[in-house]
Amino acid sequence: DEKISNIFKESAKNLNFSFSDDDLTDLCIYDMTDGTRTSTNLKGSNAYIDGGLFALRFTNILRALGAKNIYLNVIHTGHKKRVNYKDIYEAMLKLVDVYLNYANKYNAKLKFLGNLDERIDFGDSKFNLI
Repeated sequence: DEKISNIFKESAKNLNFSFSDDDLTDLCIYDMTDGTRTSTNLKGSNAYIDGGLFALRFTNILRALGAKNIYLNVIHTGHKKRVNYKDIYEAMLKLVDVYLNYANKYNAKLKFLGNLDERIDFGDSKFNLI
C-alpha cells in the first residue's frame, strides 16, 4: 500500500497535480467491467474475466490510496438481451470467488444492488448468482 501511495504522490507531483487525503476518501469511482474488456485482444468470457480483474486491480489501487467507495457494474438483467450474454455470465461465475477472496483479504464490503428477485442466469442453468 505504501509503495502504491508513494508512486501516486510522486506522479501527481510530476504532473503538478495536487490533492488532499480527503479528496481520495471522498472519491467515488463508477466502472463498467464490460467496457473494460474492449481494451484487450482476448475473446469470449476471457475478455470479460480480464475486464473484471482490471477493475479489481484498479479497486486495490484506490483502496491503497484511501478511497472508500467504488461501484462496479459487473452484470445486470439488461445484458441478457445481448448475443454474447453467455460469455458475460460465464465470466461472472468465475469472478465471484475472486471478488469474494479479495473482500475477505481486505475486509471490504461487497454490496449487490438491483432487482435481486430477477434471475440473471439462463433459466435452465443450475447456477444463479442470486
